[in-house]
Amino acid sequence: MPTDQEMKVYDALKGVQRSVSALGELRNLIPEEDQYANLITCLAERLEADFVVLQSACFKQMSAERVNAA
Repeated sequence: MPTDQEMKVYDALKGVQRSVSALGELRNLIPEEDQYANLITCLAERLEADFVVLQSACFKQMSAERVNAA
């Protein structure tokens, strides 16, 4: 059973994930000819990659804490 703190972290990660997804969807709507298309694409891809690393680190830490508590 997840702790309250784990649920808060999970909920926060889901919120960030929704924002990352929204930026990715926006990127798909901007025409390639737009002067900011490359910037938005670069930012969206970087944010997605950073989010994956952050999410993995959080889940790894939560797993380690559960093992240490057992």
